[in-house]
Amino acid sequence: MSNRRLPTQKAVAPSARDVAYVLGAMLWVDGVVVADSLPLTGTPRERLIQTLHIMAAHYEAGGLPPKLFYFRFKTQQLMVIFARRAMLAVLMPMDAPLVDIEISARKVVSTAHLKGSLDERNLITRALRTAGPSVPPQSLALVTLTTESLAIPSSHMTWTEASQALENIIAKVLSQAQAAKLIATAIQRKGIDTTRPADAATVAEIGQELTQKVPSRPIRASLEKEVAAMVATIR
Repeated sequence: MSNRRLPTQKAVAPSARDVAYVLGAMLWVDGVVVADSLPLTGTPRERLIQTLHIMAAHYEAGGLPPKLFYFRFKTQQLMVIFARRAMLAVLMPMDAPLVDIEISARKVVSTAHLKGSLDERNLITRALRTAGPSVPPQSLALVTLTTESLAIPSSHMTWTEASQALENIIAKVLSQAQAAKLIATAIQRKGIDTTRPADAATVAEIGQELTQKVPSRPIRASLEKEVAAMVATIR
């Protein structure tokens, strides 16, 4: 895939806080990578790009343009935000402040197609212009995604994790607050002990209740597929 360079602007050294919370980023404009500081090369990098484009295409086929994808790995998390002409992937450690980073990321992706629009004070812009954070050799596993890590393994899931996963899906058609409230209400109504591991059948029931509230049949079908894929990872 060809790369276009970002316009050169006055450099601003990233703060220690920025470096700690953004492990790398990749920005596409009109389908072309214009900046890439993700700690990925070769097959893992190409696998990530392919996976994101395939997911976006499937989602659009269901009648709803993608807005945000969220991947949670063992030691990292990846946020992917879409705009009309751009797409941005941000790799973060597990303790990163998602809300703050999402705000910064949306500012970048919404104006990335405009020449000279990127603000050097924005932590995502800084991350795009660096080669990624410097880490000790023994910690390289924390900032390296392998091909296998892009697959969703079957695993035990806490109710907190299950609720968050459902929330990320439903928030594509509702606000984050609305989605969280509906899920919390469903869990309370069913009398679920949230200290115990989530079970696939109950998560599927809650997911079905939530998706049935979506009036558009194509959009509902897309969300149902996402819920089913997430439920399939629970054992």
